[in-house]
Amino acid sequence: MKRFLPLLLLLAFVSTASTQEVGELTVEGNRRVESSLILSTCPLQRGDFLTPDALGKVLIKIVVDENPVLDELSFDGNRHVKEKDLRQKLEIREGDVISQYKIFNSVQKLKQLYEEKKFLLTQITPVLTEEDGRAALVFQIDEGKKQKIREIRIEGTRAFPGSRIEKLMKNREKEWYRSAEFRPDLLDEDIEAIEKFYQSQGYIEAEVLAPELIYQEDDEWVTIVIKVDEGIRYYIGDIQFAGNEFFSVDVLTNQLTVSRGEPYNKEKVDATLEKLYSLYYDEGYIYAQFVPDEWARQDTVDITFQVSEGEPARVRKVEIEGNDQTREKVIRRELVIYPGDIFKRSKLIRSQQEIFNLGYFQNILIDSRTSGSEIDLIFEVEEKPSAQAAAGATYSQEDKLAGYFQIKHPNLFGRGQTVNLMVEKGGRKQNVEVGFTEPWLFDYPISVGADLYYLTRIREYWDEKSRGGDIRLGVPFPFLDYTMAYWRYSLGDLGIFNIEEGYLSEYGEELEEGFKRTSATRISLTRDSRDNIFNATTGSMNHYSVEFAGGLLGGEVDFHKHIMETRWYCGTFWKFVLMGKVRVGYVGGYTSPKTVPVYEKFFVGGIGENALRGYPDRSIGPQRSGRNVGGRTMVIMGLEHKFPIAENIYGILFFDAGNAWESIEKTRISNLYKGVGFGIRLDVPMLGIIGFDLGYGIDRDRWEPHFQLGLPF
Repeated sequence: MKRFLPLLLLLAFVSTASTQEVGELTVEGNRRVESSLILSTCPLQRGDFLTPDALGKVLIKIVVDENPVLDELSFDGNRHVKEKDLRQKLEIREGDVISQYKIFNSVQKLKQLYEEKKFLLTQITPVLTEEDGRAALVFQIDEGKKQKIREIRIEGTRAFPGSRIEKLMKNREKEWYRSAEFRPDLLDEDIEAIEKFYQSQGYIEAEVLAPELIYQEDDEWVTIVIKVDEGIRYYIGDIQFAGNEFFSVDVLTNQLTVSRGEPYNKEKVDATLEKLYSLYYDEGYIYAQFVPDEWARQDTVDITFQVSEGEPARVRKVEIEGNDQTREKVIRRELVIYPGDIFKRSKLIRSQQEIFNLGYFQNILIDSRTSGSEIDLIFEVEEKPSAQAAAGATYSQEDKLAGYFQIKHPNLFGRGQTVNLMVEKGGRKQNVEVGFTEPWLFDYPISVGADLYYLTRIREYWDEKSRGGDIRLGVPFPFLDYTMAYWRYSLGDLGIFNIEEGYLSEYGEELEEGFKRTSATRISLTRDSRDNIFNATTGSMNHYSVEFAGGLLGGEVDFHKHIMETRWYCGTFWKFVLMGKVRVGYVGGYTSPKTVPVYEKFFVGGIGENALRGYPDRSIGPQRSGRNVGGRTMVIMGLEHKFPIAENIYGILFFDAGNAWESIEKTRISNLYKGVGFGIRLDVPMLGIIGFDLGYGIDRDRWEPHFQLGLPF
């Protein structure tokens, strides 16, 4: 910014000068700015008269004093803040034209930075040196000391002790586990928190006065004095509803979060309003209004919820936006709300959930437009990268480290089809898988698919080899929401080799080496109401499957296997999610239990399908000569409390219990191995889940670490 003060003086001159004609205008003192540009800002031009009756001519000379160019910028006295952080905070740089306004603004920004660092007493003095239109600017900084809280005094409280009120504040006195830094920027939040607390306890007239700050010892220590005017405590009186027609008073009363006789709590009243809105929204009454009329009498507040229902809204249009790769029908077929339907909020949320569970989208936003009694719904999706090619590593305690290469397209050509090629190779495991899935056959909700595989694996007591394939079919189960029925037929060769010397079956017999043909069919029923199958917070997953091998199906292996599993999820507090699970299994033969191959039995322990943390992988089950021979019955149960630490990082606390037995007769629920512990999960893009659990085996009195990379726990 240039300083053209002489122009202002010129205008003042015009108002007082005698009548004269402007003969010539000249400019002096300008080095960087052209004279013509300066003259263009002047309201007078050559030949103009200073007054209408001017006689004679006058020469006008404009003298300017240009702002200097900043040659050098430096800081002095900054011990606790790096120079690069100070420079990033400023908007001025070497080579800029400098002005007093810019310098003042820079000082304020630097003070703001120091306040963010908890230095509230910082003094900053700018020193500007000019020579021949060039300038050097030094910010001399006296950082001062961080202010600390010596004491917090709460005055005027009768209903609650001062210590209870202080716990509501973010400014706190020093304790061994926390510092006592003073944050004046949080005082307003502290006052709001105290008032909110009192109002939640029935003191709706409570007022917190502006805090008094008493500084000591060169302003380094501060005492905060907070005065509270509590007022009287109010209680809930009569609760009534007026204006409701669609829902009865009994239905509305079930939505109440307040009750007669308890202290008045505005938060609970607001929670009741939210439940009433949700109740009406689910029946299409999106224009419903609720006004709580409150009447105070002595220490009692009567509440009448005035209800204005309006008319139910119908869906006029459903639009899809943002699907550049995914075909629109792939999204629409997941919807459970359609044009012409009465709007229901529950159906809207369900539709969003079903679309997200496809796994094709990073985010799904819902917008709406209303027109009279009709509503348009807009689903705006943000697509994930579709085709995926990845190479990386997997690790488990049983299979150790292995490298893999995977090509996967979960949304082939935008049609929702999935193709997958996986090659995995390690010291104890080699695996090749090829698969294809069509989730909607001929645009009907019928899932079909096929897989081919080849797997070699080194187990603890033998080596396994398997090769084969399967075909799959899935259909919605009639009359049961969230429920699918599946059928699979598999044909393959599976055998065990290199059996450890001395390893015998549960009947004391040696195992037979070599491949055996397995022809099997499996029927399963799954009900999955989880809100997010990748990171569930509510809902449940219930699954039952029965598999038949051999018999009429042919092959060389005969068995029937039953698995039942249930998992449920619920929020507890903040963002904590509690998950409970039960998994039960049984495998038997048609004529004799001896026909069940060892690799189809249940080996419990460690992580994976039959997890029991706190114990080594596959270590729990019937023992013979100190070796696990596998069980024909299994029970596993557990609780897991999950909470976020940072984005894509979660912590867990867990309790597991389980066992495997030789037969149903020997199964004892009272005889379960138990483990407790904690863990962490990192969701790494293109790599998968990195997890570490540390479990304490209660029945073996030892800690057992569990680490897994690249595969879900």
